[in-house]
Amino acid sequence: MNELLNSVMAFFSSQIAIVSFKFMCFVAVTAILYFIFPKKIRWTVLAAANTVFYMCGGIESVIYIASATLVAYLSARMFDRDFASQKKECEGLERAQKKAVREIHIKKRKKVLAAETVLLLASLAVIKYTGFFLGSVNSLIGVVGLGSFSVENITQHIPAILGCSYFTLSVIAYSVDVYRQKYHAERNYIKLYLFVSYFPHAVQGPIERYDYLQPLLIEGHSFSFENLKQGAMLILWGFFKKLVIADRLNIVSTKVFSDYEKFSGPFILLGAAVFSIQLYADWTAYCDIVGGASRIFGIEITRNFKRPYFSQTMPEFWRRWHISMGTFFKDYVLYPVSTSKFSLKINKKAREKLGNNAGRIVASALPILSVWLLTGLWHGASWTFVLWGLYQGVLIMLSVIFENPLKKLCEKLRFKTDTFSWRLFRTLRTFFLCCIGRLFFKAGSVSEIAGLFGRFASFSVTTKQFSDMGLQNKEWAVVIAALAIFLIYSLLEEKYDNVEKRLDAQPIIVKWAVLIFIIMFIVVFGVYGSDEKYVAFVYEQF
Repeated sequence: MNELLNSVMAFFSSQIAIVSFKFMCFVAVTAILYFIFPKKIRWTVLAAANTVFYMCGGIESVIYIASATLVAYLSARMFDRDFASQKKECEGLERAQKKAVREIHIKKRKKVLAAETVLLLASLAVIKYTGFFLGSVNSLIGVVGLGSFSVENITQHIPAILGCSYFTLSVIAYSVDVYRQKYHAERNYIKLYLFVSYFPHAVQGPIERYDYLQPLLIEGHSFSFENLKQGAMLILWGFFKKLVIADRLNIVSTKVFSDYEKFSGPFILLGAAVFSIQLYADWTAYCDIVGGASRIFGIEITRNFKRPYFSQTMPEFWRRWHISMGTFFKDYVLYPVSTSKFSLKINKKAREKLGNNAGRIVASALPILSVWLLTGLWHGASWTFVLWGLYQGVLIMLSVIFENPLKKLCEKLRFKTDTFSWRLFRTLRTFFLCCIGRLFFKAGSVSEIAGLFGRFASFSVTTKQFSDMGLQNKEWAVVIAALAIFLIYSLLEEKYDNVEKRLDAQPIIVKWAVLIFIIMFIVVFGVYGSDEKYVAFVYEQF
């Protein structure tokens, strides 16, 4: 009995790592319980499982997510009641009187929405940005000679909340949608809590929309061997990308960026390219693993990536990369800022003084840069992420500015743009720009960014620098072989869009051959074991 109790206590005492036997057991037990319970109440199993998942990350996470859900729940219910009250008050009134009543209620709802948003973002800011703010203040007063204070003594008392960046955006989106009357408020608090805390999407996304995911969560799904098989294949593919590719490339990127002064410009660029591939493999591995787990329950979460490194422009890249984040900022930041009175006023003046084309570009600068400044801050509490966001915003702006002139120039020069070589050039150019952006993303400080770019003044290429990157020749051979498999899969997915179903349609000998090959590749070449530390997903920190 004591051993059983100790085992249970040990389970709850540490976070459930996604790439672990513990996570597989958690999903398996949850699935068994889910399909044992009657269909009408199967959603309660998921709600309980979410609570267990977050409790393993600390009781603070459960309290925080339950509180954020409660704030959204009360605000949305107030919106619904106020809309009903407004409708009742407008009955039998003249048009002018109805307008006056609507304006009163709109102001009331705006105040509630503003108060909720400020409260949620302020809570997120305290948890995530206190160290960044106090560190900046500390540096400033140090420069003017007023002394300094210990930031760590303050921040060590602030709890780390699992997935707070993601579910905060989810609850804000839910409240805004109810405010806009896109749908009615959820009347059951536990059901709303289920949506916000659903473990396959709450920690690293995707940032799901309530009207898509909630019906799938509440509906009791029947057991399906197809879902189990496809979910298991997705999980296996995610393990391949994480353990064989991402964690092995992590050795290289860590070596290069932690001791960048050893490396010349070409190796810094190679390190940035390695980190770019590592980040993509790492994050899509997470998406596949949790997506596969969710599919076992019969719940399909939103696809968050669409082969972004095949993009030919930066705007296309960001339509393919972290799709749910892009649509969130587009719907809840870009459009509101673009249609605000301030932006419309700037738009009008810019068009009057600069003409329609130049005026359009100037007017679009404010919403685009606002989105990317917030995107940078959302990614991390550091000036390096602010600069990364501005870098991305500037690239988007340049794409807007030069899109038509470049198109006209190509037509004037009769340059063929429908060829494979031109598409390949544009794809490589976009990947290069992404790699440069990774220098901002990976750097630990602004001075480190300057140091990394400063290394481009050196062009020396030596075998010692290559060996200092942390992998032996055999390890590089594994990386190349794994990336070749990854590339072939991505090319097939780009052409057919659903490789899993096409593989499932093949003869059983082909399916088993592929399955055994992937399993053996993971077992033999995966970066894991008792002597290896768990390599956290890159986006767990966000």
